[in-house]
Amino acid sequence: MSYQDVAYTPGSGGLAKVDRIGGSDIPRLKLGLGAEGTAVDAEGGAGAANAGTLRTVSASNDPAVTALASILAKIIAAPATEAKQDTLIAKDFATQTTLAAVLAKLSADPATQTTLAAILAALGSTLTVTGTVGANTGLAQPLTDSQLRASAVPVSLSGVATEAKQDALIAKDFATQTTLAAVLAKIIAAPATEAKQDTLIAKDFATQTTLAAILAKIIAAPATEAKQDTAIGHLATLAAAIIAHDAVDSGNPVKVGNKAVAGVSGATLVAANDRTNAYAGLDGVPYVRPHCGLEDIVSGNASNTDGASTEVIAAGGSGIKQYLTKVVLTNMHASSTVYVEMKSGTTVKATLPCPPGGGTFSFDPPLPPNAANEAWNFDPSAATTTIYCTAVAFKSKI
Repeated sequence: MSYQDVAYTPGSGGLAKVDRIGGSDIPRLKLGLGAEGTAVDAEGGAGAANAGTLRTVSASNDPAVTALASILAKIIAAPATEAKQDTLIAKDFATQTTLAAVLAKLSADPATQTTLAAILAALGSTLTVTGTVGANTGLAQPLTDSQLRASAVPVSLSGVATEAKQDALIAKDFATQTTLAAVLAKIIAAPATEAKQDTLIAKDFATQTTLAAILAKIIAAPATEAKQDTAIGHLATLAAAIIAHDAVDSGNPVKVGNKAVAGVSGATLVAANDRTNAYAGLDGVPYVRPHCGLEDIVSGNASNTDGASTEVIAAGGSGIKQYLTKVVLTNMHASSTVYVEMKSGTTVKATLPCPPGGGTFSFDPPLPPNAANEAWNFDPSAATTTIYCTAVAFKSKI
């Protein structure tokens, strides 16, 4: 809407501007600044967001401007510092492959020196200065020609003792050394330490092809060498004799011994697949069990009165064969003589006479079964009261 006039009484009557806002007439006023009796109209100035926005300037300098000046002062260094940084920036260290090349870049001397000693010698010569050194160097007065010599420039290290050790290392041209002995010879300076280390340094390990040869180089005492040579020879023999299970046989056999014990009944059992000792009696004769370990012995006992085939030892399981070592037959009839067939499954493997009273039969070599996982049965030739059978066997996978 347009501005409206409103009546007011300035003493004789007049009009004032109003603005209709929310249905009400609000008088429009213009801000003026100044001392009593004076007024200066407030208006947007330079730097304001727009012509209608008031901009305020404090009596002191703007804090943001002060902070920015401080930051710029940190970034922009004095000419003396820029000169040093420019020198470093101009160096292309990435293309240098040796310390000498890098130092040649840092120094003003042309990169013609191949060792650090040569570079230091070049830096030690007189440097000619044209003009004077300005105040931006931070020095109280211009430097003289003699003060600019390399020998007069203070080093960054704190102690002479440390400098001496580092200088010794810096003077070594490790890049030209091709063996460990040569590098160690460059590093080691103290005579007391050299005595022991010289023995190692003098050895040319790179030309040795065996452990024995290297040990012979390291060990200086003949007495020690003799013992170690013997040990090394034994180790070489043992290494040749160590052959993995189921690998092709090679090398020489190794003499072994047994652990002497007064009987094995007191031995501590080990877990399956553990390594264990081989035992012998106190006279050194090894303990040997026929056919199998005690764990694989099986046995059975049964009786029969009708003359039918009867199981005496059950089947051993998949892939397991059972070899008979002994059979004991007992015939309780006073006059009846029969024979008994020992069967692996249904296959007759032995026929044994069984008169009144019976008999005992041992098999050496053991009586093999017909097949794996078959029971042993005994089959009397006739019904007899009563036939007893006791059988002993051992298990095997072959």
